[in-house]
Amino acid sequence: MGEVQSWVVPISAKTAGALVGGGVGSLIVLAGLATSNPLLVIGGPALAAAATERMTEFAVKQWTDRAERVERFGTTAAEQSGTSLETLLDDAVADPQKLEVLSRAAEAASRALDQEKIDLLARVYASGVYDQALIDESNILIDNIRQIEGPHIRVMQVLASPGPRTLKIGEKDAGQTIEAWPEPELAVAAKAGDALSALIAKLVSLGFVYDEGQGRWDYQPFWQLTPLGRNCLTYLAQRVPSDHDGVGSAS
Repeated sequence: MGEVQSWVVPISAKTAGALVGGGVGSLIVLAGLATSNPLLVIGGPALAAAATERMTEFAVKQWTDRAERVERFGTTAAEQSGTSLETLLDDAVADPQKLEVLSRAAEAASRALDQEKIDLLARVYASGVYDQALIDESNILIDNIRQIEGPHIRVMQVLASPGPRTLKIGEKDAGQTIEAWPEPELAVAAKAGDALSALIAKLVSLGFVYDEGQGRWDYQPFWQLTPLGRNCLTYLAQRVPSDHDGVGSAS
């Protein structure tokens, strides 16, 4: 059991309650896990007395999984910073802005559904935390990354590669072209299926992609990465599989 889990598990064992039925108690625990509200998860002495074995089991399991993800995030961030986790934390505690960014990144990592997202959050934090000029951008990226998952990242990765359709861009620069992705081909390459529209809508709202097809007389959507989207992927491209790649699976 890792250092983080050593205090998470005892807390999560004190769940649910004597004042409510088992089903409602389970919902309270789930609400607490979903909102990171320790009062809902822990309950209190009166509530803990009637916690069922099953309720405690699922609470411990989910908290343990989330603790493993946070542990992976911390380890990766420290490795990328070239320092120890303790030093990384001490540095954050000394700076309210860094501490807030670290808290948001760790919370997002705890809910991540794959290792790529955890490592991406860690790399963004490590890259920006020691450069005051980048801390604001890191904060924006972390807030955006926490709202996407693996399927969104796959769409972005496909868009970063040349597409099957050649498009001329700009009236004044008619000689310039881009290799674009029509939506049907993009959906197949990203394995998105009918969910592509929802994935694209989220990426557009976060400023990661834009529609190159806008303004064309024969309009057809051709999605492209924005500079922010490309910047996000540069951090992902730096990711190297490590010994803890088996840690932090979704649950």
